[in-house]
Amino acid sequence: MWRGSLFFIVLLTCQWACESGENERKGTISALHLDPLLFDRMKESDQVNVVRRHLSLYAHRALDPTAEIAFDERFPDWRQRLPSDLLLQMDTTIYHISCGRLSYLLRDVYRELGFQSATYNFGIEHTPFTHELTLVELSDGLVSVQDAHYNSALFEGDSLGDFFQFLQVMAGGRTHDFYFINDTSWANLYLPETYLDSGYKICNPAYVSGPLQPTLNASWYRRDYMVNLQVNLQDSCYGFMTNLNMQRTDGFDFEDLFLTRISSISGYPEWEQRMDTILASAQSD
Repeated sequence: MWRGSLFFIVLLTCQWACESGENERKGTISALHLDPLLFDRMKESDQVNVVRRHLSLYAHRALDPTAEIAFDERFPDWRQRLPSDLLLQMDTTIYHISCGRLSYLLRDVYRELGFQSATYNFGIEHTPFTHELTLVELSDGLVSVQDAHYNSALFEGDSLGDFFQFLQVMAGGRTHDFYFINDTSWANLYLPETYLDSGYKICNPAYVSGPLQPTLNASWYRRDYMVNLQVNLQDSCYGFMTNLNMQRTDGFDFEDLFLTRISSISGYPEWEQRMDTILASAQSD
């Protein structure tokens, strides 16, 4: 009798956990303003792409990313919160988010949807020229590179490219068919009220558009911000790669930065080992 009751309790607990997990999954999909039924009918490759595209709508920047609207100040407990809950609050909050924080959020969303996911931090350490994006594994073992900060993904031909195969050809200096797709979405660029009074003129970057508009916070205004890899990298005013190559003479490409890892791929020792093998071979050649 006692054993039967214990089995029943365990069964109910497992059922509750499964239902809770599925509800959280659906809540995350809905928080991204996606239809759960349509989402579940998509191929995995389409799912990871559409999630990245929708999350790029949250890639808000600030001309002056002060502590007042920095992401960690606005959401100090973000690491402990469910992605669905966090996204709903982000919908109505003014904030500035870095590539690192957005890559973590995309990672957490993928994990909530049942994918294995981690982040990859690379570039020239101790300089502004670093970047962090998200890795996500599909059921066939392909590890996709997804970047919500620049709204891009690694492709090979017409399909998603594999992160480790990409690193191998980059390390070997071989010709290849890998490229980063240029999707476009629009987020917000926030400007402080003091910007209006100072008469401070900024260069007119191609990724800023539309008139200056008020926000619900009287201290901040907004303009439209284009989230697009090539525009954000190569813009003549503030492009990431434009500024980097102003300080170099060797014509560095964005893809070259991938071979200079800054931090470990935490939680995935097998990915870390594959990465170490590839980078070691590149350094020995």
